[in-house]
Amino acid sequence: MRAGLSLPYIFAALSLGGWALAVPPGPSLVELAAVIRVSPDRLRGLRCEGFEEEPSEFVCLYQRRTAANRWIAEEIHVAISGRDWAVIDGPHPADPNS
Repeated sequence: MRAGLSLPYIFAALSLGGWALAVPPGPSLVELAAVIRVSPDRLRGLRCEGFEEEPSEFVCLYQRRTAANRWIAEEIHVAISGRDWAVIDGPHPADPNS
């Protein structure tokens, strides 16, 4: 999970002697909460991994607190598009072997 970035979408990074666009390491907890329309305090334990072949896409695992106050593991596939995050697939129950 990323912390402390106020403009986390796309930023310039010095790479190989020139400027290159870098993609953030997945959405922050607050960004993910906005995408799936829940309060950030209902999410915890966010972990995202990118795909080498598609650096703008991520699979994220996290826990969501239900209305019954139970934490359930969920998985979602997201992509960054410009300045916004978009859901590709999910959310759905996480694979217990993940």
